[in-house]
Amino acid sequence: MRVDASESKVNILGRLGENEATVVWFPIRSILYEFPDATFVLLNKRVKDPAAYPVVVEKDGVYLKWTVTSGDLAYVGDGECEINAYQGSAIVKTVIYKTRVLHALDGSGTPPDPWKSWQQAVAEDADRAEAAADRAETAVAHSPMVVEGIWYVWNADEEEYVSTGIPAQGETGATPDFAIGTVTTGAAGSSASASITGTAEAPVLNMTIPRGDKGEKGDSVLVGTLISGDDYMLESEVAE
Repeated sequence: MRVDASESKVNILGRLGENEATVVWFPIRSILYEFPDATFVLLNKRVKDPAAYPVVVEKDGVYLKWTVTSGDLAYVGDGECEINAYQGSAIVKTVIYKTRVLHALDGSGTPPDPWKSWQQAVAEDADRAEAAADRAETAVAHSPMVVEGIWYVWNADEEEYVSTGIPAQGETGATPDFAIGTVTTGAAGSSASASITGTAEAPVLNMTIPRGDKGEKGDSVLVGTLISGDDYMLESEVAE
């Protein structure tokens, strides 16, 4: 089943116990326009998870495809996911999409044969419930995990965990110590501008501030002759 990811609605990933029944399509055209060589990672956070984990995704043109597995559907409830794009030192993150895993019943859907006693029916129901619990436990046991600071995901074909190469936590960035560099007076009517040079630890801010335009000529004023003290006698009006 195809689900087109929506930023404004809750995206239904599927029901508890399903596997590869839903494919979620994320639009990435706007990211590829600016970063055509970007690589993508989808981070998924289930309702009971303390932190998000990376999900295997496939790029298909201007979309990113997520085939939802039973491990992604291990818990019923609302979760979140986010796309991260990497190109060189640039890191781009999308909005956080809301997700939901729906409840499901376990069973064959076939009623017991008429000759079976109610004791037999109850016993078989208990066996099915135990089997469902075992499957759920297996799904949780194969959830992504962190080994020596790197995310590992379960490879069903090899029946082992494989490294994604993605650090579980990014490196601590530098704390910048800004300094003011050159401040230049630009020509009247030009645009203001600013640039940053230096390093990430010691960035330098350079600015160009335009000179103000010459003001317009003022209106006419009255000129007087000082008589005495603070009194004036008006003589004439000076035109522009």
